[in-house]
Amino acid sequence: MNFKTNLNGHMTPWTYFKEDNTLTKFLLPIYDVIEQTRHKEQLQWKLTEAWGFRSNFAGYTSEHDHNPAFLSGAIMLTNSSQTLHFPQIGETLECKPGNFAVFSSYLLHRNYRTLEEKPRYGLSFNIHQENKW
Repeated sequence: MNFKTNLNGHMTPWTYFKEDNTLTKFLLPIYDVIEQTRHKEQLQWKLTEAWGFRSNFAGYTSEHDHNPAFLSGAIMLTNSSQTLHFPQIGETLECKPGNFAVFSSYLLHRNYRTLEEKPRYGLSFNIHQENKW
């Protein structure tokens, strides 16, 4: 899917990190928050996609959302001056190792073109909701 999605860069297959234990350990506290804030008996959800990305010189991500997912997220793995913008809420996420955002899938987000020569690496994921009935 390199250069075929909203990401003008390289990416793994959509489900490449879906079964990754390190990612699962990272997400477990987020799952706890979901269960505390939602009626657990009425809600089933699961990680459906988790992919890696690399943004090189002049790489960017066009503005998009992740509908119809329930929640989406991005995890930064390397330092970069490129930032993740959420224009609807006026927030920006710095690209530093360990920085992450979990957000409603309908929230628009984007990156502007980077002028850096070194690549930026990260992971993105989608969690989908499924009603039990």
